Amino acid sequence: GGGTIVNITSASGYADPTKPAGEGGWGMGYGISKGAFQRIAGFLAVELAGTGVHCYNVQPGLIATERIGQDMAKCGLANDGAPMEVVAKVVGWLVSSDEAPALDGSTVEAQFFCHERGLLPGWEGPRIHQNNIRYDPAPANLQALEDALAARVAAAG
Repeated sequence: GGGTIVNITSASGYADPTKPAGEGGWGMGYGISKGAFQRIAGFLAVELAGTGVHCYNVQPGLIATERIGQDMAKCGLANDGAPMEVVAKVVGWLVSSDEAPALDGSTVEAQFFCHERGLLPGWEGPRIHQNNIRYDPAPANLQALEDALAARVAAAG
């Protein structure tokens, strides 16, 4: 009768590294797999519309984990990300809130979402990190071009 699918994604699915793997960036295989994974929530939201099944991507951002501390520090990534509880609080909200279906098929930026909603009391919120990421502006650029075209067509009558 329904359900919730939550994919834990990564900004590396819609961004490029600014440094090579091993020097603060990530490998191509990781980025490609996360890029494909990033598309699942939107497709499932369309295909499962009306079934009571909702699908979300949760993009954690930099989280302080054992792996970052152990493996990634040698690549220049400090283990000073958000607490792991941020992701847990966001996932908990998505599976329990009556407001969550409005986000069906979308990507939730966990740190900003958690902080805006006060899901983790006492946490000061997202911080600026040197994260070696260059975000892909293509979707926003295409949306702006389509919006401008629609405005021109509407103005022409």
